[in-house]
Amino acid sequence: MLKIQDYEAKRLNIQEALDRQKSQADRNRLGQFATPTGFAHDILQHAKDLLHDRTKVRFLDPALGTGSFFSALENVFPEDHVKAATGFEIDPAFVDAARQLWEGKGLQVHGGDFTQATAPKAERDRFNLVICNPPYVRHHYIINGDKARLKQRTKEACGVGLSGFSGLYCYFLGLSHAWMTNKGLAGWLIPSEFMNVNYGLPFQRYLLEQVTLEQIHRFDTNDVQFDDALVSSSVVWFRKEKPAPEHEVLFTYGGSLADPHDSRLVSIDVLCKEPKWTRFPRSEARQTETSVTIKDFFSSSAALRPVITISSSWTASS
Repeated sequence: MLKIQDYEAKRLNIQEALDRQKSQADRNRLGQFATPTGFAHDILQHAKDLLHDRTKVRFLDPALGTGSFFSALENVFPEDHVKAATGFEIDPAFVDAARQLWEGKGLQVHGGDFTQATAPKAERDRFNLVICNPPYVRHHYIINGDKARLKQRTKEACGVGLSGFSGLYCYFLGLSHAWMTNKGLAGWLIPSEFMNVNYGLPFQRYLLEQVTLEQIHRFDTNDVQFDDALVSSSVVWFRKEKPAPEHEVLFTYGGSLADPHDSRLVSIDVLCKEPKWTRFPRSEARQTETSVTIKDFFSSSAALRPVITISSSWTASS
C-alpha cells in the first residue's frame, strides 16, 4: 500500500505535467496557482490546532485542483479522524487526475463549477472544515451575466452584497457559507488586497458580522508563496457563528502560521472603524474621532453599481 508521501510525490508530477500544458498567461487568466506542499501542510496543521477537539472532520475544498489540501489532510489528521472529504474542480483535466490519484482514499471529486452547485440542506451533510485556495480571477474576467448571478447567489448564501469589483475568490468564500456546519472552521488562502481596497469593504463586513473571524495571517511581500503569482497572500481563519461583542481577532505577519514575526490582537470594534486592515499587526489602532466606519460605505441613497465585462472561464488548482 502506498504511503501518503508516495501519493504526494505522484500528485506533484501530475501537477507539473498539467501546468506545462498551459501558458503562464492562460494560468494567470484562469487563476490557476497550485499550493506548494509544505504550505498546504502548514495550513492543515494549523487547522488541526484550531479544531482542538476530536470532532470527526467533514472536509470540503471548493477549488480542488489535484488535491494538495486533501493530501495534507491525509498527512496531518489520523485516518479515523476524517469522516468525509469532498472537492470541486471545474477543469476536466484536473478532475480526471484527482479522481485517478485519490481513488480509494475516500475523496469525492465533483467535476463542475462550485459557484453553480447547490449547498446541502441538511446540517449533517454540510462540512465542518473548509480549506481552499480559490481561483484568483479579477472582476473584469467575469462576463456574460456571471457577475450578476454570482452577486445574487452570494447574497443569498451569506447575507452580504459584494461589490462588482470583487475578484472571483470573494464569491467562492461567500458561497461556501451555506456549505458549512454551524461553528464549522474555514481557512482561506486569498490575496491580501481585500484588506486595503474599496471592494473589500463588504467582504470585511461579512467577516465581522456573519462569522467569528479568528485570525488573519499576512505573508511578507518579500517571501513570495507562489513563484508564478504576482500578489501577496494571506490566510483567513473564521468559524461559522456570530461573534461575541468583545471578540478580538489575531493579526499575524511574516514568518509562518506557527511562528509569525509579528502579532497583535485587535477588537472587532476597532476593525469596524478601520477600513485599512493592512496596518495590523505592525501598527496600533488609529486614535481619532473621525475614523471612517464600514457602515459609512453602505447607504440606500448612494449605491455604485459598476458594470464591467470581460472573459468567462475560470478554474483553480489547490
